[in-house]
Amino acid sequence: MTSTVEREVSREEEFQDLLDEDRMGLIKRVIEESDEESVYILPKEVAREVLTEERMRIIETLREEEVSSKRDLARKLDRDIKNVSNDLDLLWKHSVIGYEKGEGNSKIPKLSADEIIVEPL
Repeated sequence: MTSTVEREVSREEEFQDLLDEDRMGLIKRVIEESDEESVYILPKEVAREVLTEERMRIIETLREEEVSSKRDLARKLDRDIKNVSNDLDLLWKHSVIGYEKGEGNSKIPKLSADEIIVEPL
């Protein structure tokens, strides 16, 4: 004989499974309908840590403007190079950005994909 609590847990699990299917369906639809070349899906747990207001400004700037180096990006954002560099390191760690080799020892930050989707919460 199943208890009320067990039935509620079972319903909750079924509901969560349906939500997960809907989320994945949405993500697949966005990817299929996207005209972009590449898509990166940022896991929601990572998004909570990574997507601060300042890091979102970095992502938006990299998407909208030509950036020639970390220093150039810091100038465009009117931020200290060290703070921008720390933010870029975290974005790189989570594969949101990558680097191309620039002149000398400079690294040019670039978005890792044309489209970045945060996994639905």
